[in-house]
Amino acid sequence: DENRLEAQVGNRLDVRGEGLEVELTWVPNRNFSLLATAGWQRVYLRSGLPFRFQDPGARLPLVAGGNFASSGDPTGLVAQNNPDKIIPAVPELTANLFAIYQFDNGLGAGMGPSFRSSQWLNYEHTLSAPSAVVWNAIAYYRRPTWEILLELTNIFSTDVFYGGTEFASSTLVTKAPPIEAKLSVSWLW
Repeated sequence: DENRLEAQVGNRLDVRGEGLEVELTWVPNRNFSLLATAGWQRVYLRSGLPFRFQDPGARLPLVAGGNFASSGDPTGLVAQNNPDKIIPAVPELTANLFAIYQFDNGLGAGMGPSFRSSQWLNYEHTLSAPSAVVWNAIAYYRRPTWEILLELTNIFSTDVFYGGTEFASSTLVTKAPPIEAKLSVSWLW
């Protein structure tokens, strides 16, 4: 989809994207499977820069966290550092690998890494989040009509940062939580 919603004012952003994704599943026997994905993407803004709050820089460092409204490029840094207007907060490279082993008695477990490349967090390309590798795991018990599943996310509590909106300079970056667990029970009928 070439349209992205700008949540602050409800206007769509006119964007274009390009990318490539490769997926692979290998099942050498009925108990083991290996899932892999890799992707590259880049998203460009085709129109003018959206309304957002700007960092005031060294001139006024204590004024409301940098709440200066802008819909253009008042500092000239976008034209200098990002002339193609690449959309921030979108990692260009991602890769995942997940191995799953299922025993004959219905027990199963899986584990694997998920990689996100470093990414720019603002249009000016002055703030970036580092790349990260996060490990995730699952354990389950399956029967013909029900399943118990335990999912563990970020099992080594890796520091991961996500870009958000440029609506306010204080909400630009969010740190992902450390290890999280989710237990679910499913019935089939």
